[in-house]
Amino acid sequence: MRTATVVVLLLLCGAAFGQDTCAYPRQISVTGSGIAWLKPDMAVITFGADVTGYSPAEAVDRASNLMEGARRAAMRLGVAEEDIATSSYSMWTEYEYDSSTYEYTDVRIYHVTDYASLKLYDMEDVGEVLAALVQGGANCISGVSFSITDKTPAYDEARRIAVEDARNRAEQLAEATGVTLGEPTMISEYSYDYYDPYYGYGGMPATITSDESGMAMSAPSISPSMMSVQTSVSITYGME
Repeated sequence: MRTATVVVLLLLCGAAFGQDTCAYPRQISVTGSGIAWLKPDMAVITFGADVTGYSPAEAVDRASNLMEGARRAAMRLGVAEEDIATSSYSMWTEYEYDSSTYEYTDVRIYHVTDYASLKLYDMEDVGEVLAALVQGGANCISGVSFSITDKTPAYDEARRIAVEDARNRAEQLAEATGVTLGEPTMISEYSYDYYDPYYGYGGMPATITSDESGMAMSAPSISPSMMSVQTSVSITYGME
């Protein structure tokens, strides 16, 4: 009885495999890519105060005073108060080093770092704001980054270019193989992160220290590069 069942199943499977439903569909699959370039419209400056003192109160007060001066200097140039926010704050202790004996002493000092970031929407003011922060009290500028507040129009343009690129590829393949290109049967998309240039990122921080002589500091020249958004689309076309 078991033998008969197996034979029937094998006959049914053989009949199924012999039908045309197992034939592969006639189709062309391609991937197109698109990229759109645009100028950044927002800068983020990270600045801070790095100080030491012989008591926690002394170190904290020094850092607070320097950061308050830097914040006020930025606000005088038009930076909104709500666009300035603390990014990190830390305090630790260490023993004072005697450079004459090349040894650490028993004197304990307190180290405080207070960092904040601000958003700036006029790229031409970046250098002037950097100079004002340092003159106002910040003794460290750890980085300047640029970004785009609304990337939607750029992604729309990149997507349109990607679809056109995919269509051109499919038409070339169809012409080269002597077939007629049909309608799309499947579409998928993948978007790439856009290029974001950093100043003072990836190595040592881009530190700017204040001029001990009290002389005015000239604004550094900051020129952000063009940024891009990228997307790719995979499209499957039927063949007629």
